[in-house]
Amino acid sequence: MRYLLFLVLALASLSVEAYGGGKDTVQTNDLDLELEIVQYYRAMLERRFQLWLSRSEDVGWRKKYLDYHYRYLFGIGQNSDEILELAWKELERLQGQMEALAKRIEPGLEYWDFLEQIKNDCPRNEKELVEAYRREMGRVASFVQRKGLVSVPDYARFVDAKLGSAKSGYAFGYFLPPRWRKGGSKTGYFVVIAPGKGATLQERRERFRSHNYSWIPAVSAHEGIPGHHLQLAVWAHTPVGLRKLCYNTAFVEGWGLYVERLLDEAGYYTDPRERFAMLQLRAWRAARVIVDQGLYLGFLSEDIAEDILVYQVGLEPLAARLEVAKQRARPFYYSGYFIGYRELLRLRRMARQMLGKRFSLRWFHDTLLRIGPLPFHILEKELKRRILRYKRKK
Repeated sequence: MRYLLFLVLALASLSVEAYGGGKDTVQTNDLDLELEIVQYYRAMLERRFQLWLSRSEDVGWRKKYLDYHYRYLFGIGQNSDEILELAWKELERLQGQMEALAKRIEPGLEYWDFLEQIKNDCPRNEKELVEAYRREMGRVASFVQRKGLVSVPDYARFVDAKLGSAKSGYAFGYFLPPRWRKGGSKTGYFVVIAPGKGATLQERRERFRSHNYSWIPAVSAHEGIPGHHLQLAVWAHTPVGLRKLCYNTAFVEGWGLYVERLLDEAGYYTDPRERFAMLQLRAWRAARVIVDQGLYLGFLSEDIAEDILVYQVGLEPLAARLEVAKQRARPFYYSGYFIGYRELLRLRRMARQMLGKRFSLRWFHDTLLRIGPLPFHILEKELKRRILRYKRKK
């Protein structure tokens, strides 16, 4: 449906219809960006039609479709083989960092004993679980604003946590954005999945251990402020136009992973166990690429995919099973975390090089969020244009 809308809009008009969202709405009319989007999606539709004509169930066609998704939906230059190699290298590198950090924290413990110690320090019931996330999301939001890492408009200041149903199939939780345009609450929620009714003692144990106290700080940053809540709030207040129909999930999820690292760089994780969990979360996202491609292209069984998540990342067996089921049902999506994270770091290096001493993390982050979740090829061109305009203003 989104592709058909692009085609209709491209034929009808290239103008931007400003959305009257109030004084906080970002107002912009950029014909260059609109033209980029039209040209990009025209090429995407042509390629999609070619693939549709030759569609089959063999691995060769699936690989072409995977590369198409990376090239057009995510907007990156690397193919699936290159991304897979990068993911394996990142997973191995992060495993080494995690083991080294564990040894520094607890020199007398074996690595897996240390990991058990981390997991066992967790909430014991649903009330403690929600309160832990609620408290941490407030703490990280205050830290971000105090450090000036990104602007937080008034409409984006309300984020909370609440319990969700285990029937959702999620291993950990998901973000539920506000309904700004429908006059509803401005509060966004991280929906935390707790053990459901009838859960066995083992299932309850694994659910709570998956939300251990070392894990919660990075996840709170990812889901709240400066993560998805802030990101989607700014996007909801962006004017209507062709770019409003773009939704690059690699940008959206990559931003969440990027801010986990950003908080580490800014000194938020004061307990080294929190930093260990942050590295573990990054290892998990690298492993997602391997599992995603392995399940889709058929070089991994579900059992082996679960083993990767349990024995190389350190997830609980229940979480690994649910994760593999989600990835089986939604191919490509979960690779976006790792891919988007890498692209955002690359764009930051580019902006820093172009701006030199004028570079500001706050300006860079505000600009990215205002541009929105475009495919990275388009986003990079628009970012360069805004950098040049910013330099001229100085």
